[in-house]
Amino acid sequence: MKEIVKIIFLDIDGVLNVNAQGRDNYGQLFHKHFMDNLKRIVDETGAKIVLSSSWRKDGGLKLIKEMWVYRGLAGEVIDVTPDLSIQKKKSPFDDTDDSNQDEIMNSTYVIPRGCEIDFWLCSQSKYKIESYVILDDDEFGMLFH
Repeated sequence: MKEIVKIIFLDIDGVLNVNAQGRDNYGQLFHKHFMDNLKRIVDETGAKIVLSSSWRKDGGLKLIKEMWVYRGLAGEVIDVTPDLSIQKKKSPFDDTDDSNQDEIMNSTYVIPRGCEIDFWLCSQSKYKIESYVILDDDEFGMLFH
């Protein structure tokens, strides 16, 4: 039987990490006021956290969970959204000058974060999602389901 959960899809930069509050081994410290807001949401809803922030790319779920415990942050991080960015490759039919091949090969198509969240929602099988919220400073704002 699937666990019924409420989910917070959480961005960090611009949501918890607005003004530099110092650093530790995991990077910039989060603003206490914003952490208090997150704690209030978690305490009142019992929601679990799925990290959708670019921070998920710097060490994955294991490192994020370690940081959460080390810093004594509110809530339980249960997962991270997938990184669906796609590496650009030169088409075999492209006859343009190869002098910028390194630039072409080292760039990516950025998949919108909302698509990564949608992919996570559609592909996970461990939980039955009762509701979710996206806390992000990007175009999502605060979306509820």
